[in-house]
Amino acid sequence: MVTSLGDFARLAAGRIEEILRRGRRLATIEAVVAAVAGVFCLIAVAAALSDSARGAWLAIGLVPCAIPAGAALVARQALAGASRASGIASDVSRLKDDPAVRRAIADIGDALRDRRHLVASGRRLLALRRIVSNRRSELTDLWASLLAITRLPLLAGVAAIGSLILGAIGVVATIVALLT
Repeated sequence: MVTSLGDFARLAAGRIEEILRRGRRLATIEAVVAAVAGVFCLIAVAAALSDSARGAWLAIGLVPCAIPAGAALVARQALAGASRASGIASDVSRLKDDPAVRRAIADIGDALRDRRHLVASGRRLLALRRIVSNRRSELTDLWASLLAITRLPLLAGVAAIGSLILGAIGVVATIVALLT
């Protein structure tokens, strides 16, 4: 049980920082996987095309092949920038009287007990993000952290789904190239 404001602020900051660390690792892994899938797709489709279409594909295909890796890198950079913030505990302590803040922090504590719920932790922080949004110019470190964490599910989804789509396109293009 948290007994003092300082304990509560340290606990909340620790939980948020743990989510930032885990999210940064996830985003890094997704960026690598997405980059490999993008390069595979780019090369496989280029191999399946005729010489005249290959140059156009390499120029145009670079954009859709880079989107999943770009989404993961954006998430990683936002999480890395937020994790360098040092005022999360002091920002949380300014919200000491709000019961919704305490509930949100307790919720993410529950989610952190199971490593599989990293993205769910981000969703659980949406309530805290709504509370802090009105005071974002005052609570800058907490706001940057919450923004990075709550955007993680979307960016991670773009990276994961994009990687799967690019991998499937690459496999189909490889089969077409082998059959022709």
